[in-house]
Amino acid sequence: MLPNHPCSGSVAIPHLQVTLCRATTLTFGAVSFEVQLCGTSLRIGRDAQNHATLTLKDQRVAYKVQLLGSVVLEEVVTGQVDWRSYFSVRWDDDLSAPELHFERPPTGIVRAYVKGQAIELGLDPVTQYEVRYCDGVEALFERGPDQGFAFRFSTGFAGSFWKEPDGSWVLRFKGNRLSAEDDGSHTQSKFLVSRSKFTDNLLLYLQEDARVTLR
Repeated sequence: MLPNHPCSGSVAIPHLQVTLCRATTLTFGAVSFEVQLCGTSLRIGRDAQNHATLTLKDQRVAYKVQLLGSVVLEEVVTGQVDWRSYFSVRWDDDLSAPELHFERPPTGIVRAYVKGQAIELGLDPVTQYEVRYCDGVEALFERGPDQGFAFRFSTGFAGSFWKEPDGSWVLRFKGNRLSAEDDGSHTQSKFLVSRSKFTDNLLLYLQEDARVTLR
């Protein structure tokens, strides 16, 4: 088992990008919100009876083949949500991801991922990602120098990766090899590595459902 880090204090980050995952849970003391991104809609919910849906829409003004105007966020509210007391949403267009800008620091940030979705390390202004897989395996990724991270798993798999001056990434690890065995058995790493063509950050594609706590 990895060392237990009890959730205390707050996560001192000014903003958070909404990424592709099953859901992101934001906690502010006794109040929590579940945020889900689906195409051009963002759902912010307290529970099944209290939620808001923000939909990105164009203010279209057609002139010949040109498109004039700007995008707007249309909101539909069910029940009582009051999310604006805790954060605002900035969403420029359908080619960008929405950002949450906090009015007060959250006390907890947890993302739920399904198998095949990816954690983009370095995207969030945090120092740690704590991963708990659905089968109980735990992993800790800690930010280091040179845009790199050190990591260790409760299975014994451990290592680090960093970015070289020429832009290449170096991965060093000890434990079972990163690729899956021929018989389909699980590896110690439980993720596959790729690189984002947009940000050049490393992508960790999860091989099991997992919950990831940001610190």
